[in-house]
Amino acid sequence: MNLQNEEIKPTNKNISIIRNILFLGIGFVIIYMVFRNQNFDEIWKVIKKANLWWFIPIIFAFLTGGIIRTLRWKLILQSLNHEAKFSNLFNSLMFGYFVNLGVPRLGEFTRCISLKKKDNIPVATSFGTVMVERLIDTITLLLTVSIAFYLEYNTISQFFRENIFTPIWGIIEKNIIEKPIVIAVIVGGLGYFFYWMQKNTSSSETEPQTKLDNMTNEVWDGLMSFTKIKNYPLFITYSILIWIMYGIVSYFWLLAFEETKVLGMGVVFVIFVVSSIGKSVPVQGGGMGAYHYLVSSALLLFGISNPVGYAYAIMNHGSATIFNIIMGVYSWIALTLTKDNSEDYF
Repeated sequence: MNLQNEEIKPTNKNISIIRNILFLGIGFVIIYMVFRNQNFDEIWKVIKKANLWWFIPIIFAFLTGGIIRTLRWKLILQSLNHEAKFSNLFNSLMFGYFVNLGVPRLGEFTRCISLKKKDNIPVATSFGTVMVERLIDTITLLLTVSIAFYLEYNTISQFFRENIFTPIWGIIEKNIIEKPIVIAVIVGGLGYFFYWMQKNTSSSETEPQTKLDNMTNEVWDGLMSFTKIKNYPLFITYSILIWIMYGIVSYFWLLAFEETKVLGMGVVFVIFVVSSIGKSVPVQGGGMGAYHYLVSSALLLFGISNPVGYAYAIMNHGSATIFNIIMGVYSWIALTLTKDNSEDYF
C-alpha cells in the first residue's frame, strides 16, 4: 500500500469532537459577551439576599417533572408492547439529561442505548418514541407561547423587537448591506468547509442493507406509537403536568427574590417563551449565556434591574444544571450496578 497516496480522512468521531469544541467555544464567547459589562458584586448581593429555602421545593418540582416524564415514556413504550422497568427508564432519562449538558442532543441517544442494555428495547424503536415526545413537547410549548402572547402581548412584542429583530437587522445591515464581500467570503468558506467534511468523512459501506431496513422500520414503529396509545387522557395529562412543573420552578424562583415576588403568573409565561429560545441555542450547558441574557432582558421590561434579572437567571438555570448533574451521576451509578439484559448496544 502506498502510504503517500493514501488520503487521510477525518473520522466521524473527530468531526464530532471538533463540532463540540466549536460549540463550547461559542458558549464561552456568549457568556463573556453577556457578563462582561455586569457588576458581579451587585449580582452577588442580590443572590445573598434571596430566600434560598425555595431551592428545596424547586428540587422536588424538578424531580416530580422527571417522574412524570418517565411515566409518559413508559406509556408510549407500552403502546408498542414493550415493558421496561420504571427505574431503568428514569435512570436512562436522567443520564441523558446529564449528557446533554456536555454534548447537546447526544443525551437523546444515550438514554435509548441505556434502555437497550437494561430492558433490551431496540434503540431505533425507543428513539422513535423520543421523537414523539419531542413533537408533543413542541406542540405543548406552542400552546404555552400562545397563552403568553395573549396575556402579555405588548411586553413580548417589545422584547422581540428590542432584543431579537432589531439586533439581527443591525447585523444584517452592517455586514451584508454595507459589506457584502465580507459575508460572501465567510459563507463561501463555511460552505467549502462543510462540503470538504462531508466528502472526506469515513463511513461504513459494509453494513447489511437488511439491518438498515430493520432499523428504519423500528424508528417508524416508534414514531407511530402515538397512534397506538391506549390512554390518551392520561398521556395528555402527563404532557401538561410536565410543563406545569417547569412553570412552578420559574414561579418559585420569582418568589425567592424580594424584587420579583410581586410579579404575577403572566411573567412566568414570558420567561417560558424567552428561556425556550435561550435553551434552543446548541451550546453546552443548556444554552448558557443566551439563556441568562434573554431572561434578564425580559425581566427588565417588567421593571426588574439587570443585577436582579441576572441573579434570577443564574439561580434558575443553575438549579436545573445542579439537579441534572446530581441526578445524572446517581443514574449513571445506578445503571452501572444494574444487571444488563442485552449484550448489544444496538
